[in-house]
Amino acid sequence: MLQSDIDPTAPYIGIERKKNGNWTYADGTPLVYKNWGPNEPSTASNSSVCAIMSPDTGKWFSAECTFARPFLCSIDGDGK
Repeated sequence: MLQSDIDPTAPYIGIERKKNGNWTYADGTPLVYKNWGPNEPSTASNSSVCAIMSPDTGKWFSAECTFARPFLCSIDGDGK
């Protein structure tokens, strides 16, 4: 997907591609659940790449991390 085609309201979801090509959560935890959109994740860019979520479908897409956009955070269920 081209960067210009990505909805600017699509939030970062705390998932990033490491230099070795593996996708992890921002804290380094490997992905267990994946919800990539068609033809994703892209391997076209060598720059810093993060995952964003489509507000319409909930599918994930790869996008450069350098663009300002909303983000989602999570906390442990025990409130700590």
